[in-house]
Amino acid sequence: MKTKKRKHTLESEDLKGPVKQVRRLTYEVVKREQDYVPSVLSKHKFQNHLKNFDEQGMLTEELQFTIDGLGSRTTYNSADGRKKHQFYDDDNCIYQTSTHQNFYDEDGKIIQAVNETLSKGIVTKSISDWKYNEQRLTSEFISTTNGVVDSHRVFSYDDAGNQIVQYAYNKAGELEWKIENTYNEAGRC
Repeated sequence: MKTKKRKHTLESEDLKGPVKQVRRLTYEVVKREQDYVPSVLSKHKFQNHLKNFDEQGMLTEELQFTIDGLGSRTTYNSADGRKKHQFYDDDNCIYQTSTHQNFYDEDGKIIQAVNETLSKGIVTKSISDWKYNEQRLTSEFISTTNGVVDSHRVFSYDDAGNQIVQYAYNKAGELEWKIENTYNEAGRC
C-alpha cells in the first residue's frame, strides 16, 4: 500500500497566481423592501473559511469560524498527506481532534482511509477500504470503527461501466437495502 499525497494546492482550489491566503465570509441576509441584503456574519461555524498556502502553493491550514469564535482548524502535512483536525466549542476550547490519511494504489485510486479521533478521552479508529474490479471501478467498500464493520457495500456495473446495483449490508452482515440504477440511451440515469 502506498501513500499518495492529495494535492491541496492553489490549482485544486481553482486559484490563479501567487495567493497566500483566501477568506470566504458568509452573511445572513434580511429582506428589505424587494431585495435581500447581507446583515451579519453567519453564526454557523463551518460556513466562514480562511485558507493559508505556502510559497509552493500548497494548502497548509484551513480555519472555519463564526464572528464569535473558531469552529475548526485543519492543518495539512504535505510530506505524508496527513490532515489534522481540531474542533472548538463555544468557549474556543478544543473538544475533539482527529487525524486523517488516505492510501492509494499505483494507479492513484484510493484503497484505504484511516481516521483516528480523540473526543472526551475516548479514541476512535475508523478504517475504510475500497476494492476495484478489472475495469478499475469500485466493487466493494467496507468501513469499520474500532474493528467493527459499520458499512459494507457491494457494487455491480453494466458493460459500459455504469453502476447498475448497489447492495448495503448492516453490522450483522444482513442485506439492509439495495439500489438499482436504470440508464437511458445516452448512458445517464
